[in-house]
Amino acid sequence: ALHEETRPDDAWPVYTRQVTDYSGCTRYGKGDLVRLYGQWQRFRQNYPGAYAEPAGEMLGDIERRFTRPVCACADKDTVVREFELFIKTYAGSKLAGRLKKRIKAIHRDEENGERYFCLPV
Repeated sequence: ALHEETRPDDAWPVYTRQVTDYSGCTRYGKGDLVRLYGQWQRFRQNYPGAYAEPAGEMLGDIERRFTRPVCACADKDTVVREFELFIKTYAGSKLAGRLKKRIKAIHRDEENGERYFCLPV
């Protein structure tokens, strides 16, 4: 059920909007990434041996949306809002600390494309 919620059409995750046949932008701002991160974490805790590889892949993909350069389907403020929601929800996590640094990098970055905002490294 969680896999279906994450990838309703079994191709693109709910937090990705398809842009071309092979690429998409990340949908920040609605809290989907934060919510699904928590659900996949709980799944792994509750069922450590069940679907370990797919669960790890889902979590890894979500974490990459927070830690690696990706293009967002939104502006900087929307991206920062999702990052701040993550920090508030998972304040003690290692990832929250990394996101605080990324927020600073986002505010320093002057580039903002007309169509998509791509996160700096």
